[in-house]
Amino acid sequence: MSGRMPVSDSPVDAADIGVADERPDPDLDQVVTAGPAGPLSARNAAIAVGLVVAALIAVLAWGGGGEVASRSPLIGNRVPELAGTDLDGRPYDIDDRRGRWVVVNFFATWCPPCVAEHPELLALSEWGRSRGDVELVTVVFNEPDPEPVRRFFAERGGDWPVVYGASSVPIDFQMAQVPETFVVAPSGLVVAHVSGETTAEEMIAVITAMDEDSPSGGGS
Repeated sequence: MSGRMPVSDSPVDAADIGVADERPDPDLDQVVTAGPAGPLSARNAAIAVGLVVAALIAVLAWGGGGEVASRSPLIGNRVPELAGTDLDGRPYDIDDRRGRWVVVNFFATWCPPCVAEHPELLALSEWGRSRGDVELVTVVFNEPDPEPVRRFFAERGGDWPVVYGASSVPIDFQMAQVPETFVVAPSGLVVAHVSGETTAEEMIAVITAMDEDSPSGGGS
């Protein structure tokens, strides 16, 4: 399975989400496609894209060949419903995070790239905590027993919400494999997607580039 998400043919309203005036070549498979609040300049998009491509060259996901899909059908649209309970039974709803950046990561303990990617998510979480407006949420995929997931996070770290048992969420996000990662802007719009392993550098480049280009700093 290639894991590549299909390209959306539906138009995106630039007035609502701030789309780049000059889109990257769709054959380049970049991650930055839409800004959260204002137009994303071609210069900043190019900078972010260059960082992402350089990082991805070194990525070997699923035994080699992880892919980045910038044209997921979700790009430029409201984030699908993501509500459930975490491993401690506390309720989680992504709508309660409006006004903050949220990185949604789909994960399974039986997935080697998910395990390999975890230190990157730890680094991203630390960066987000230092900024104060970026957080992660892990959505557990196809795990019949939550105990291995609890053990994984207890042993390897990670204090962000881990949503378990939300069986409809992977369908709503139109995901194809694990790991997959989506970036949700403070406005509640999905602005980036990575299929396969991601890195802290990739996510930081996306969020920073959009923040710098947005007059409101990436606000809603």
